[in-house]
This record gives sequence, C-alpha cells and structure tokens, in this order.
Amino acid sequence: MGTPRYMSPEQIQGEQVGPYTDLYALVTMMYEQLCGRHPYDHPELNNLKEVKGLPAPFRMSWHHMNTEVPPLLELPSLWPHLAPALVKRPFDRAQDARALRDTLKRWLSEHPQDRALLMPVRRPQRFYDPTPSTQGQDAPTPSTRPTTRALSAQLQVSPEVAHWGTLTLKVLIGLIGASLVWRIAGYPSIPIVDPYLTGFMRRVLSLLDLIWVALLGA
Repeated sequence: MGTPRYMSPEQIQGEQVGPYTDLYALVTMMYEQLCGRHPYDHPELNNLKEVKGLPAPFRMSWHHMNTEVPPLLELPSLWPHLAPALVKRPFDRAQDARALRDTLKRWLSEHPQDRALLMPVRRPQRFYDPTPSTQGQDAPTPSTRPTTRALSAQLQVSPEVAHWGTLTLKVLIGLIGASLVWRIAGYPSIPIVDPYLTGFMRRVLSLLDLIWVALLGA
C-alpha cells in the first residue's frame, strides 16, 4: 500500500494516484539523500501538539498531508527545481519525470562546483529505530555477530532472521561433514543411540547422493 515515510498526500488518503505520486516519493528520497535527514525529521515538527505521542507512521502521514516541506538549505540553487514535485495538491505538482530529469541535468551542468559539495551528512535513521541519532553520527544499534550483521546487510533482512539463517546453514554444513566422515569410516555402528542415528545418517547420505546426481545431470 505504500511506505508512510515517502507516501504522497493523495496516496495516504486513498485518492487517485499517478506519475505525480511517484515523483513526490522520488524527490522526498532525494531530499533525504542530499542532506541526510527526512524533510519531516525535525524536532520542532515532531513536538507539535497535533502529532505528539502518535506512532511514527501516523505522525509522518500527518506531516505529508499538512506540513510544508522545509527548504533544502544545503543546496539553495537546487531547491526551486525540486520544490514543485513536493506540492500537496497532486494536480498542482510536477507531472513529468523526464522534465525533472532534464532540469537536474541542466542544473548539474550550470553548477559544477556543487557536484563535489561536501556536506556534513549522516546516514538517514531507520524509520522504526527507537534510538535517536545525532547529527554527524550513525544511530547506535544493538551489537550483533559480524556474520549476522553482514548477512542481514547483503540480503536486506532483519538481524534476527539473518542470525537464524546463519545458524541453520552451520548445522547443515556440520551434518554434511559428519555424514561424509561416517561414510569414509565404513558406516560404523554407534552404541547407545544406534540404530536411530545410523538410520538418520543413511537418510542424509541418500539425500546428498540425490542432490549430487541432480547436479551432474544438470
């Protein structure tokens, strides 16, 4: 249905959407990337009586419908070209993505000094991260295992899912290694837990054989 952080007013209200809706979301993300903060991530806006105490999605939706976007002070020469795409009324908003693209290309050619502009940018805060971040610093996050954190970053999944996925992968690798060692050792009988473990290992080996035959056939 949409992400409240980037939804246009008409999309929030369930009205007709169109290319102007996508342009609104696109320029909102551009604003966030250019200055390191969402247009409505200002303490004075979040402390308004109308939104104070509301959950983050509802607070953000209210701002999209009622609050004018603060000017992009970091790039004042670019802001007049982006502002038309953030107008509240959809039919008063910029309608053509190609026109916006051409305008941005022209701006880049006319302002070469701003292409290498170094601004004090921080990584945008995660929408549902309850831990506030400070300007110039990344938001502190709970410590996780390095492998879990790397896997979650690559797959775009939560650290918990990545942790259990990593654990499952380790168990599978362990089972495969144990079954291969058991086969090389000549299928020895294992006291106490036999025949349950023996039958289990035979099933693992059979599955490995099927996978190997399938791979060779492919």
